[in-house]
Amino acid sequence: MTWPVTSLYLHNYLHQSFFVTGIVLMFGSIVSMVASWAAGLMFDHWRPYHSFLISLFLALFGSLMMFFFHDWPVYAIWLMLLNFGIGMFQTLINSYGSHIAAASPKKFFSNMAIMLNIGTVIGTFFGTWIFDKLNIQGMMFLGIIFYLLMLVIAIIFFRIKIRPIAEIPKNKRELHLHYSHLLLAIGALTMMTYLTYQFWETVMSPHMVSLGMTIEQYGYLWTINGIVIIVFQNWVTKVTSNWSLRKSVSIGTMIFAITFPPLIWADKFWEMVIITIVLVIGEMLFSPGTTTWVSQIVPACHW
Repeated sequence: MTWPVTSLYLHNYLHQSFFVTGIVLMFGSIVSMVASWAAGLMFDHWRPYHSFLISLFLALFGSLMMFFFHDWPVYAIWLMLLNFGIGMFQTLINSYGSHIAAASPKKFFSNMAIMLNIGTVIGTFFGTWIFDKLNIQGMMFLGIIFYLLMLVIAIIFFRIKIRPIAEIPKNKRELHLHYSHLLLAIGALTMMTYLTYQFWETVMSPHMVSLGMTIEQYGYLWTINGIVIIVFQNWVTKVTSNWSLRKSVSIGTMIFAITFPPLIWADKFWEMVIITIVLVIGEMLFSPGTTTWVSQIVPACHW
């Protein structure tokens, strides 16, 4: 509900330049990255369950503050706190997934992608509509409700016994994390892919508005994105079941890349829809593939 309109709110409502908007979003990404690293350490060396609750409390508190204080520059400060909580949450949910789905990680992360995009469909469809009608307060109010629901779900269902690394005898674990060349290459590829993907999440909404399209139409693109993944992700996973992860990720990356040149001349909504659908095809191969690949590599070079 929130990220599709963040750049639009900063630029069109808080009247910040695209440069300032980009700086805010850049720091938000850095904060999320630091939070992901911290969450990984907490999962391995502390208490996964309590780390999970902390991530949701931070996101909830950030949303609550943004509901009451959403002028410039305090909005950016609370946005950083929200990003920290979300960054922790994303790493922890994948860590839980890797722990409980070690036998079939590709199937698990494909199903995770479907569930993620059910949220994307609902969130972007209603979030942009709510933002258009009720502004930032209405959107953040719903965000607060959903974070409260997430806390309830976490408290009830995520009390899973996971043995911290610190409890494993030293003679049965390595003391240093060894990064293989393949792991570093996957990290670099993921970084470059999402570096370009940020275009869709940042300047695309004000760009479409400048072309005469509406905020709701921008939200519809993400709704279409989610629907395509919900309907076709399992089918794509089944069709590519015999493919190597290298092949899936490579083809997904190439499909992903060819969607950007047409954006230079695309100025109609139906053109944006076609580009989005092609983008999603690449995403359905790339995202579950990289997550599964990393989950298979990391145990061999774990702490």
